[in-house]
Amino acid sequence: MHETAGEQAATAYRVVRVTSDVDSFSELRDALEAMRAEGSARVLVLDLREPGFSPRDNPRVLEHFVLPTVAAWSGELDEARLSAGLFCDIRVGEVGQRLTWAPSMPGAGRDRLARVLGVQDGDVMTALAHGMLESGLVSALAADDSLAEAERIAGVIASRGPLATQLAKEALWRGLALPMEHALRFETDLTLLLQTTNDRAEGVEAFLAKRPAQFTGT
Repeated sequence: MHETAGEQAATAYRVVRVTSDVDSFSELRDALEAMRAEGSARVLVLDLREPGFSPRDNPRVLEHFVLPTVAAWSGELDEARLSAGLFCDIRVGEVGQRLTWAPSMPGAGRDRLARVLGVQDGDVMTALAHGMLESGLVSALAADDSLAEAERIAGVIASRGPLATQLAKEALWRGLALPMEHALRFETDLTLLLQTTNDRAEGVEAFLAKRPAQFTGT
């Protein structure tokens, strides 16, 4: 596993290259948590382009990670890299990319795939037949460099208020499990919470002064 720092926007995102020496999803999760604890990264990019990643445990340990995450896929996509990317918020593939996926895929990864596609478990193959972008498996397709596109997206997200992006993510994953009325109420509560932050005041001042905002995460 290798890490590099992004240089875009007012703050950093981090690129984590997942390689064959990563033994488990838990190890990957621990590495992401360590970067979050450092406090310098607002967005994490998982470079999942390299084959050979063979984790032994359940990918669900990656679920509900606090920071926004962007996955970059390339080449023929195997189950391990597919599972890791499915637990990211945004997934970037490449034009002409192939997906190697077996109906016997383990439960957590398969359940997540069905949820991402918005279909029942038995309809996964039908949904994927429409293509990775059309089915919703990926958020964007790059012509030839998925990592560059993933970094571009991460840079845009990192330029926004970090509290706002983290709470937006929380509103989505918590809201999915709630009735619509309760989900909207929860989103409203988080919005009201954001009104009390320094970043909210900075955003208003920057807009009025027509200058880039300098968000601090407070």
